[in-house]
Amino acid sequence: MCLDKARHVLYLSHEIQTLKWLETLFIFIWTSVNSKKIENPNEIFQDIKDISQYIRQLVKNKHIFIPDSDYMKDFVNYKIERWVDSAFQARIMKEDDHFVLDISKTDEQKSKKQKTIIVLDKDTGVEQYSTRWSHGLAQFLELKYRRKFSVESLKAVFISNKAFFQIYKHRLYGLTGTLGSENSQNFLSDLYQVQFAYIPTSKEKYFYQRDNKICIEYGDWLDLIARETIEKAKKRPVLIICENVESTENIWNELIIRHSVPHHIITKYRRDGDNVEEKFEKKPATIGDIIIATNKGGRGTDIHVNGQVNKDGGMHVILTYLPENVRVEEQAFGRTARNGAQGTGQYILLVDKSIYQDIYELNQLTNNQRRTKLEELSDVIIEREIISRDNKEAARLSELKQKNILQLEVEEELFTKFNDFKKEISEKTFKPLFKDKSEKSQEKFINALENILKNRWAFWLDHAKEKIDAIETSQQKVNLLKEFDSSFINELINLLKNSSFDHLLEKFLSQPEEAIHIGKVFLSEKDFFNAKKCFEKGILYGDISGFSHIALTYCNINLKPEENIKKESRRHLKKALNSLESIKRNLMSNLKMAELLPQSATADMLRKVSSEENFYQDQISEKLKVIGSHLHYLRQAVGETVEP
Repeated sequence: MCLDKARHVLYLSHEIQTLKWLETLFIFIWTSVNSKKIENPNEIFQDIKDISQYIRQLVKNKHIFIPDSDYMKDFVNYKIERWVDSAFQARIMKEDDHFVLDISKTDEQKSKKQKTIIVLDKDTGVEQYSTRWSHGLAQFLELKYRRKFSVESLKAVFISNKAFFQIYKHRLYGLTGTLGSENSQNFLSDLYQVQFAYIPTSKEKYFYQRDNKICIEYGDWLDLIARETIEKAKKRPVLIICENVESTENIWNELIIRHSVPHHIITKYRRDGDNVEEKFEKKPATIGDIIIATNKGGRGTDIHVNGQVNKDGGMHVILTYLPENVRVEEQAFGRTARNGAQGTGQYILLVDKSIYQDIYELNQLTNNQRRTKLEELSDVIIEREIISRDNKEAARLSELKQKNILQLEVEEELFTKFNDFKKEISEKTFKPLFKDKSEKSQEKFINALENILKNRWAFWLDHAKEKIDAIETSQQKVNLLKEFDSSFINELINLLKNSSFDHLLEKFLSQPEEAIHIGKVFLSEKDFFNAKKCFEKGILYGDISGFSHIALTYCNINLKPEENIKKESRRHLKKALNSLESIKRNLMSNLKMAELLPQSATADMLRKVSSEENFYQDQISEKLKVIGSHLHYLRQAVGETVEP
């Protein structure tokens, strides 16, 4: 977390009601991306441009259902290319690599168990149930696998791993068995102002790495792993560590199907529920035991090994891929030779055929000659791969130090500025507006207004992402902080100069969802007069949900019990009816597209998700039922003949 994931940011999911109207847009993007033939994933730049332009034209011609407001059009316009890019990523990504498609362990007690998209940390193999990809990637994966569609969220309240650890300043302590390269240590020292002390192990380490092997063909690689595993398992347990879940499955099948290994001697360690440590604590791993794991079994896992196998070398670890840095590599091989026991390890790598085939003229050799040649070259090629890996890691740390950390600091300083501004505005402007209210009521109104501020901040920060990502110097950082002061803080200060509620309603609230939000708070306070003002603003700002018309009718009925308001009420309810009819038509269109989603599924996807399983289609059907119920009661309220 301090090093590999220093850039990672924890943020509270901040859902903005306005973004729920993007569902149809996302479906159009997904169907457009699915219609493109991808020959080379690295050459889709022009496709992204073309589809983005096509979608922009559909939005401009109002062929896609989104709110007809300037702020929403601006948001969609600058996000289109990012969303289209995410849709291509979702199309290319496969399960069992960066994510798994399975029932969340947190949902196992629920009566209706549904497979969800669970993000994996490939360095640790840990399933990250609370992690969601941003910029539409999560939503496009949901469409791809026909899961329930979620609303995109923006970043508003957050803290980076770097900032979290820096809070502790000189009180930061830690222990690790894999500190990494000199570059990694220098980075940690500079970033967190920490020093290092080496503590010798209490027992001598008896780990030996030998017999590294390479392949250039996937089938040969699987076969070699299986043969090495079977040979080593004759005298001791074997732990096979894989890059992803897909590899664990393929190696499992290779052992079971092609090499007839009894499945009961193989243990999988891929998911949180795979209690491997508990299993081998009760009965230590011994001769013939085979464990196939992702890096979940390669980092922090303590597999108890029967001491009798020490005479034959202890547990053997096969690392089937080259980790991105030496720390992960050391963690993987560190699963064996623990507490003074014996242990061995080896690499069996699948390397890039296009690189080494030409260098060593492998294409001119027979299969047997090629295998012999690769065996001779194994140590040389693996050393070359490790040097290349270490150079990339050094470059990554250099970029992280020179650019990425600076960009993180910009976001953190912007957030601090926003937080200070929010507190000041709440105390000096929002609180006096409701001084005649009880403390509990004041809190409700202030929270609602602060939430609107957070929405504005989230939109501003999202829009500034390209500028933040381009920052490379301290001066660029200063310039962006000044821009935030002028384009966000000062602009809002000018809007909020006059501290009256009517001024707030007129100048500060600019979106129908904002007006509705404040109106609901007034309704909860039985203040129908001010609630009515808010819902009138909601209508003026183009509320497409119909809620403002219904709520305004409710306010009028409570404000004018003695007056004949039937005609006005029916007029507003008719407009709400029209809004809901429009939403229903859009949902029906979405339903048709949802029904076609299984047709774009590949054979691999259909093995994971049946063509009959379409939770997105079910979700739309449920929405249509709710809309249908509202329409039924509105028609009853309006009656058969309605004045225009």
